[in-house]
Amino acid sequence: MMKRILILDDEQAVRDSLIDYFEDRLWKTCPAESAEEALGLIASESFSAAVVDVRLPGMDGNDFIRQALKQTRRLSLFVQGLLNMLCHQIYWACQMFLHGFSKNQ
Repeated sequence: MMKRILILDDEQAVRDSLIDYFEDRLWKTCPAESAEEALGLIASESFSAAVVDVRLPGMDGNDFIRQALKQTRRLSLFVQGLLNMLCHQIYWACQMFLHGFSKNQ
């Protein structure tokens, strides 16, 4: 039986790259552009795993994960976007340290 994976990312290029990666490894992929769309898919289909972007417009990846786990506990979740978010926060912390913090920033 082929494993099924939900790919949730709002960027088409990222979805396509992940689809290629998992299909090359014999996973059946199901892409979703929004958390709302992905919740609908989880309600009607069964998945072994999901790759979730945390930075989504509308419902974000964290809220999606909370809702998805209410619908099914048999889903392995792989969260992407955390490294990018962490790098962004480190960058701004360095900027505040180097240039000082202003209420106008």
